[in-house]
Parts: sequence; C-alpha cells; structure tokens
Amino acid sequence: SAPARLDACLANAFPERSRGEWAAAVAAECVRVNDVVVKRKSAKVAPGDDVRVVEGAWAAEPLGCEPEDLPIDVLVDDEQFLVANKAVGMVTHPAPGSRNGTLANAVAALCAGDVEGAAASRPGIVHRLDKETSGAIVVAKTAAAGRSLRGQFADRTVSKVYLAVVARPPPPPEEGEDELVIDAPIGRHPTRRERMAVAFDG
Repeated sequence: SAPARLDACLANAFPERSRGEWAAAVAAECVRVNDVVVKRKSAKVAPGDDVRVVEGAWAAEPLGCEPEDLPIDVLVDDEQFLVANKAVGMVTHPAPGSRNGTLANAVAALCAGDVEGAAASRPGIVHRLDKETSGAIVVAKTAAAGRSLRGQFADRTVSKVYLAVVARPPPPPEEGEDELVIDAPIGRHPTRRERMAVAFDG
C-alpha cells in the first residue's frame, strides 16, 4: 500500500489513543521510525518501516476512559454496534484538556465494559464529529464490528449527510435537477485555522 501519515498510521494501529494524542507524542520526540526520531506528525511511513514509541511516553498521562452517567440519545443498539446522537457542545472522545463529559465517557458507562476497547480512551469510537456539530456517531461493541467500521470509514464507503446553515440563499439547482450539488475542495480556512472552507489551493 501507499505511504501514509505517521499520526494516522499510529491512531489506526492503536485506537486507544486519538490521532491528536499521537501527534503530540511525535512532537514530543517520543516516536522513532527506522531508528530515527521523527518530529513531524505528517511524516510518511511505508509498509515495512520500523516504528517504535519511546517506553514511558504515556507514563504521566492516565490511560482509559472513566465511565460517566451522562444523558445520550441512543438511536440504534444491537449486539454489534450502537448509534448515538451526539449533542452540540459534547466532545466525542477524551483528549488533552477534555478528559470528562465526552460521548466516550457516556458510552463507557452505558455499555458497562461491553464495548470494543472498553479500557481505552475511545471505547468503540470509530469516527468523530466536531464539538459544536450534532449528529449520529457509530460505536463498535465488538472487535469484528470495529474492524469493519474502521475499514468502511477508511475506504470512504460510508455515506454521510450533513445539514448546514448558510449565510445567504444558495444559487438554484441546474435546470431539470431537484437538488444543488456543490463540488469543491475543502481545506483549512486560510486565517481561521479552526474552521474549514473551500480551498482551491488545498
């Protein structure tokens, strides 16, 4: 397979840590690739590369997700997975500065350990939504469901539908069409980096 970003590879291989946490570990010079310390989270790694994490890199940070009895809206719940409607203002999973009050904390309590990676910081969480975005989050309850769901998201075979508020009326659909299609590249906003925007140079 083609080379991929270091932080993404680590998060995929070890989902008990978020991509942001792995990026922080790389920045702290706690990751070596082929016996060389790597300082860029975007560094490319290829199949066969020897990737090692410095022993004790997480010693100062507790691992796990503390169960919390938080109200969440469960849309679907079966033996393999559940789907929860994440509320606006709720963080998806624990991260530095947001260890409690997350959807993952609620899932850990709701499932009482009966969820994939229950002892991890992201129990069963295979994707995320931004804090201020509400919507359906799929949670794997078994290892098989976790592998399947992560593969579907990685292969982009999951269909996602978003509702958005626009600042002004959009142009009408083309003649004969009943919906408007906006097909443009998305990237970081050039000056407000916490936001996404149409970025033709992205």
